[in-house]
Amino acid sequence: MDISTGEPVQAVASGQAGMMPERSAPALADDAPAVSAPNDRASAMKAPKPSKDLTGFFAIGFLINVVAIAAFLYWAAGQWRRRR
Repeated sequence: MDISTGEPVQAVASGQAGMMPERSAPALADDAPAVSAPNDRASAMKAPKPSKDLTGFFAIGFLINVVAIAAFLYWAAGQWRRRR
């Protein structure tokens, strides 16, 4: 706003007067559609919380690692014997 006249002032870069496209006013919060709160039925139908017990997960991972290391040692021993 121009302090002396109270009129809006448009910023113009040098040599580009009239090159700026007109912009529409941004949408206000009042124009946005209302969001409804969840009802009691939706809040009652929550998914069950997952189990925190990861023992089976780590046991399977441990077995996979043991099998991989055993396979590597078997392969390495075969390679070592072949070179001798």
